[in-house]
Amino acid sequence: METVNFSGHGCPVSCKVYNKSKEIKHSDKKWFEIVWEKRSWEPGEEVWRVEFSLEREVLREMGLDDVYDTLHNVKRLWAYCTEEWLRMVRPGQTKNRTRWPTHPTWEKIQRAFDRYGDRELNRLEPLVREPRRVKNKERAEAAIAGYMTTYAAWDQKMAEIRRCVYLLWRGF
Repeated sequence: METVNFSGHGCPVSCKVYNKSKEIKHSDKKWFEIVWEKRSWEPGEEVWRVEFSLEREVLREMGLDDVYDTLHNVKRLWAYCTEEWLRMVRPGQTKNRTRWPTHPTWEKIQRAFDRYGDRELNRLEPLVREPRRVKNKERAEAAIAGYMTTYAAWDQKMAEIRRCVYLLWRGF
């Protein structure tokens, strides 16, 4: 296996994991090996690369409107890509995959930008795409309305609340 694509070209967020060593063997990019050797790479070792692509619409959804905002938030963008959008896990004891532990190799990838930027970036909240927040808010509102309606059905004294919830839910 040389390349694995997650999502596709033209999608708002995509990822490509590929074997950079094999790419270099089949191209004229031998200078990469010289640079790698200066950073303690041993000839013959495989180098894998992880690349994320974020389209402009995703950056806008995150409130990053210009190149300077984007460059200032590279560390946070990497955290979004490797922690929220995509992660590699080890199967766990439960069927709930969100509870499976992150694979140690992926943890190294997640920490790729730990030494990048300044300490102030570490204190900023994670980036969230606004449509996702809106969708979650809509789901929460639906759940609350459902709970209130069910509760009102259990207690006839709350029939008026049930009627109000129904009116709110339908937008008056």
